[in-house]
Amino acid sequence: MAGGSALERLMLKCNHEKGGKLMDEAERQRRFRDADEQNTARRAAILGARYRDMRGEEDIMPLAEGVMDVADMYKFRIVPLVAGSEERAAIYGITLSTPESRLKEINDEAATKAENVGYYLISDSAFRALMRRYDPPPEVVYSDVQISDKGSSQTITEVSQTLDEVRADDILNYLISQADSLGASDIHLENERGGVRVRFRVDGTLHPIATLTHDKYRILFSSIASAANLSTASTEAQSGHIVREISELTKGFRTASRASILSQPVSPTETGTSDNENGEEDFHVGEEVEIQNENENPGQQENLENQETSDNLSQESPVDQGSAENANAASINDGHHTLNMRIETVPTSYGQDAVIRLFNFRAEMLDMDFLGLSDDEKVELEEIISHPRGMVMVVGPTGSGKSTTLYSILNALNQPTRKLLTLEDPVEFDIPGVSQIPVDTSHGQTFADNVRTILRLDPDIVMVGEIRDEDTARTAIQAAITGHLLLATFHAQDAAAAFSRMIDMIGINPVFATAIRLVIGQRLVRKLDDATKIEYAADESEKKWIREALSGLPKKALNLLPDDVRDESGELNLDNLKLWKPGTSAENPFGFHGRTVLMEQLIVNDEIAGFLRGDVADVSTPAIEKSARGQGMVTMLQKGVLKALHGETTLDEVSSVL
Repeated sequence: MAGGSALERLMLKCNHEKGGKLMDEAERQRRFRDADEQNTARRAAILGARYRDMRGEEDIMPLAEGVMDVADMYKFRIVPLVAGSEERAAIYGITLSTPESRLKEINDEAATKAENVGYYLISDSAFRALMRRYDPPPEVVYSDVQISDKGSSQTITEVSQTLDEVRADDILNYLISQADSLGASDIHLENERGGVRVRFRVDGTLHPIATLTHDKYRILFSSIASAANLSTASTEAQSGHIVREISELTKGFRTASRASILSQPVSPTETGTSDNENGEEDFHVGEEVEIQNENENPGQQENLENQETSDNLSQESPVDQGSAENANAASINDGHHTLNMRIETVPTSYGQDAVIRLFNFRAEMLDMDFLGLSDDEKVELEEIISHPRGMVMVVGPTGSGKSTTLYSILNALNQPTRKLLTLEDPVEFDIPGVSQIPVDTSHGQTFADNVRTILRLDPDIVMVGEIRDEDTARTAIQAAITGHLLLATFHAQDAAAAFSRMIDMIGINPVFATAIRLVIGQRLVRKLDDATKIEYAADESEKKWIREALSGLPKKALNLLPDDVRDESGELNLDNLKLWKPGTSAENPFGFHGRTVLMEQLIVNDEIAGFLRGDVADVSTPAIEKSARGQGMVTMLQKGVLKALHGETTLDEVSSVL
């Protein structure tokens, strides 16, 4: 019974978390409205007043224009429902806050005109809904963010000041929607002595966006904490999740044509600023434009909205594994997709820092053709995953595209004849036909416990989001040798280092040697923009570095060399080597567009398995890599150099990630 109960709880949680997160806000609003209407109906019965539930009417009924000034509606909390005439009575909606003196004045005025007047007691929620029609809120327009290499510190200061004026209810949604439209994988919010720095990570590079005041950030962080179910006063690191429909984010505002912002990065981890060559301001982020209604009473609409319930808040990153990310920003900005976000916070000297990771996958990215594999590597991978058992690990640091690779493999295996289950923290992309189970490790759940549970569901293929500890590793290994194909991610420097780290975690383990079939190591590098890249002749130091990197390149991989660096026998010849560097244009000041993957595949044959069984005394990473290269593995470094020779990226990019 205990096992069955655990299964029921797990599947129920999966269904609720996967399908119900988008309904949380709507459900809170519905319950709040129900309670408001019930309270108003009770008070009406006590007072002997007529009660009217305006739901179903408030958004479509004709407005009684010209009966009362908008300012008086706000002041006396009263709204005309039907305009009076000789043939019919005037009808007003009143609230519990409407003063009796004002009702007496209306009655007296009607009596002088020989008109009749009627009243209905309506809820505060109904009053607010009607007032949004009588007095529409000012249209707020925020300029889009666009990353550029033209931006002075003065302009960034002005942007920060403008962003600081964005309405409190909008700032979180604005930042998320802008990050999503730019294809950013992360939003970094970092407390400093003088303010809070806001940065977006785009194509693996961090770009400063603005600086918020600490007061403004407290409002923003409260919004984040409320949405992700975090504490604003925690003294420990926290994790949370947010799911949003992009179309819902910008309901309170709209964005205008894109303005240009900020800095030129000097490396994938550092950024700087340079003066605008004209010395002119060339962007405004967060600029607010209000279109005033002629009857608007300034400040009253905002005050009214603030009375609503406080509950109403308000890439791995997606990667171009081949060519997918090139169109990512344009295609995801269609306003109709779901965005999954993981929130990580940590207390620092000046406040709670936060990182919002955006998982904005697209279905077309989940194709193994986008992984950038050679024909031989693709055949090897397909052969291994065609077997019904064994373990495949994808390794690399955070943000190296591991999840995309695993999702692509899952998508290829997704057949009606197979049962696929995943354990993820969080679920990053919904795949039809796959049962995806969220694991909330921030609240005591573990991958190991959930693996044991889902094995009772008779899966054919299991994906474990991450092997983080010895218990999860041992449980995953047992699953892989008992008739299941198990896919998992693991944090390690490269494929060979994954074995050294796993041995350090679980010791020499012959069972692991039997279970593991393949380890994939990967990194992401920025791709050169074909429209702006500049060809140049390589110098001797670059040629020397390339020769060292490509030494020992397997014979089967020589066909991956460009024709202009091969001699008649097919061997490497760098005499007339040409390389490429980034250029600039008005459309693309950085010279890069999207990212591509560097991937190595370490196939576990008997020689490699000997390291895991303890047959070999030296189980160091260099020893394992040397053996794997002898068996024909093309390393990530070699893949990167080959891509640089083909003009897809630069040597600097390759060396910066490896």
